[in-house]
This record gives sequence, structure tokens and C-alpha cells, in this order.
Amino acid sequence: MNSGILDLSYLYEVSGDDPAYVYDILCLFLENVPLQLGKLEQYIRSEAEWSVIQKQAHALKSSVLFVKIKGLYDGFYSLEMAAKQNTGRDMMVSKIDEILAIFAEALPLLHAEQEKCLQASKK
Repeated sequence: MNSGILDLSYLYEVSGDDPAYVYDILCLFLENVPLQLGKLEQYIRSEAEWSVIQKQAHALKSSVLFVKIKGLYDGFYSLEMAAKQNTGRDMMVSKIDEILAIFAEALPLLHAEQEKCLQASKK
């Protein structure tokens, strides 16, 4: 599934088009990523130590390899690299705002795909 902002083609490919598998991955993603994203936002806005921001951005970057949301991987990479270089606090605030807006746009699509997979796996 590729809706422009959301690309699940790789997830479907590795799952062998198994809707139950895709459903399980989406459940894990939706259970963990919003919490991790909230932590990253908190770290950035509270000007946490660079290493804390870097680790959180790295973890999130890994989370969007299978569930691809346009702009998130690159956004997390930018945050991770800036934190690694101990620079860019202002950029980080604007970047996390951008990431949060993109995620909010993708969230209903993720829930819809999750529901679609749940229904398909019951057949």
C-alpha cells in the first residue's frame, strides 16, 4: 500500500502479503512509535543532552524502515546527525514540529490499514 505519505509496500513484501503479519507489525508500531515520538519531542523541547536526543532519534529512524511515512526517516536522520554534532537546537524544534505534523496526517491511514488487515485476516 502506497498512499503518497504512507508506503507499506516493503512491509507487505516481507510479510508475503500476510494481513495477520502486517496487522501485528502495525499494532506494535502504533503502540510504540507515538510514545517514542513523544519522548523525542520532550527531549528536544527541554534541551536534553545531545546523546539522549541522538539515541531517541536513532531508535525512531529504525522504526520507520518497514512502516515508511514520507519524510520521517530523513527527519529522524537529520535530528540524529545534528545531535551527534552537538548543533542545531533551533532546527530540531522546527524539525520535530514537521515530523509531528506528518505523523498526525499518517495516523488515520495507519489505523485504516490496521483495520483492513484485521478484517482480511479473519476471512
